[in-house]
Amino acid sequence: MMEKIFNNPSEPFYLSCSQLYLDAIKYDSYLPFAKSHFEAAGKRIEDACFEGIYMMFEGHTWYVQRLLNELYAWTAPGETATAGMLPEVVTYVVKTYARTFQEQMSNMPEAQKKLLIAIAKEGKADQVTSIAFCKKHAMKSPSTVQSALRVLHGKGILRKDGDSYSVANRLLGIWVKREY
Repeated sequence: MMEKIFNNPSEPFYLSCSQLYLDAIKYDSYLPFAKSHFEAAGKRIEDACFEGIYMMFEGHTWYVQRLLNELYAWTAPGETATAGMLPEVVTYVVKTYARTFQEQMSNMPEAQKKLLIAIAKEGKADQVTSIAFCKKHAMKSPSTVQSALRVLHGKGILRKDGDSYSVANRLLGIWVKREY
């Protein structure tokens, strides 16, 4: 949405600023940063716990921070956030957005919903308009997938990375995979 405001000639803020794309913070820099914040409050976080979060969200800072924040809240002073806590914390965080996700899905046409579910289940999906993908996920036809893909990508619900598609909101992807 923000990209459209600044990159679409028909929008009032067209080219009024420069975009800055940020890569994921490197693991080797992020781990000591996270540990230092836990330690400042007399808490600890296992390396394996941080690694689990970092890998699950491919270093995407918003998701990593959201999970770290929740783990921090769940960890008492003198205690350690462990990798064993992750499934419950991820479930809790995903549930906090469940109503929003339910609403989003209920307003989606069936073809878009089926495609979103298929891509969420795949994690990263290649050749989504192929006959093999359509058969595997009981999609009507490649043209139906192409139409749904255009809309979902255009709305920012799906993201494209090379030839692969994935659910843009990682928490939505987890929720869809669990619910469907």
